[in-house]
Amino acid sequence: MNQEIYIYGAGSRGKELFENIQTFYEDKVFIKGFIDREKKGFVCGLQVYEIAAVSKDDIIVISIAKFESALQVAIDLKKFGFQNVFWYNLKNIRKKREDFCFSLFLFLITDVTIKSKMPIYKKI
Repeated sequence: MNQEIYIYGAGSRGKELFENIQTFYEDKVFIKGFIDREKKGFVCGLQVYEIAAVSKDDIIVISIAKFESALQVAIDLKKFGFQNVFWYNLKNIRKKREDFCFSLFLFLITDVTIKSKMPIYKKI
């Protein structure tokens, strides 16, 4: 069974995460769509949703280039009651693609509760 997620951020970083998941985890991760405050329509063939349209039980992976913006999104999502919030750490992919894949696998597939190896507040 595929793990279902939303990608928060429909810009270049969100598209990059989408491409990496499609390349390495297409059989394990199903991307339900993107979430973005500014963009509307479709990105990479998937619908872009407003946060109000997403269940608080869904898994959200923040993929925003600017650190301060990602931090604010994490804080806002927590205030709104979202529990399954994670952050895409670009540093992993810049070091070595295999490290990125392993880390993504760990925090998306193996342990998707907030007790994950990469919870949002530990990394941001």
